[in-house]
Amino acid sequence: MIHYTLNTGHTAMSPRSEVGEDVIDSLRRLSRCGGNLPEPFAAFRLDVASEPGSSVFTIYRGTEPVVTCMVAWTPEGASGGWPHLEKIYLDLGDRNPNLVAPGKPPEMPKETPWLAVMIHPWIIYQSKYDISWLGDFERCLAWTLIDDHK
Repeated sequence: MIHYTLNTGHTAMSPRSEVGEDVIDSLRRLSRCGGNLPEPFAAFRLDVASEPGSSVFTIYRGTEPVVTCMVAWTPEGASGGWPHLEKIYLDLGDRNPNLVAPGKPPEMPKETPWLAVMIHPWIIYQSKYDISWLGDFERCLAWTLIDDHK
């Protein structure tokens, strides 16, 4: 899976083999209905919305969004969902007029699956510890969503 961060343009490959079956199994409940994350991450909650070929999820701390992510596992889901994620990103421009539309890396959306991540400004209030596990959680949840929709 291509793991792409809209705010920075950074991409990384995240193979399915990096996520164990026990992790997928433990995230299944959250991938289906969202909710509060378990300890030690209980300050965070997850909202998930799925459509054919893609899902969007947002991780909140309290009422503030920290990251919004979209995972696509079909070309149709990829092309249909990207404009929505881009709109959310550009809506941040109301507070930051320097934001421009993020460009898709050349390999997106032709290749699926991919995970696109948008970091919200609230990230600056998170601890280094919380920032460090978020990227790992994003890709693990993305692989869980993909597995659940096969």
